[in-house]
Amino acid sequence: EHGEPLAKKIPNSILKVVEGSGHAPFLESPERIAKEIIGFLE
Repeated sequence: EHGEPLAKKIPNSILKVVEGSGHAPFLESPERIAKEIIGFLE
């Protein structure tokens, strides 16, 4: 809800939504977050 307007203001940004996650997706879904970060870095 808040991420999309913010992402639109950041040039070349990509918004990734982790469904079912709260304020700490890196703690709630660490494998998913690691996969997204590694994919971004490659």
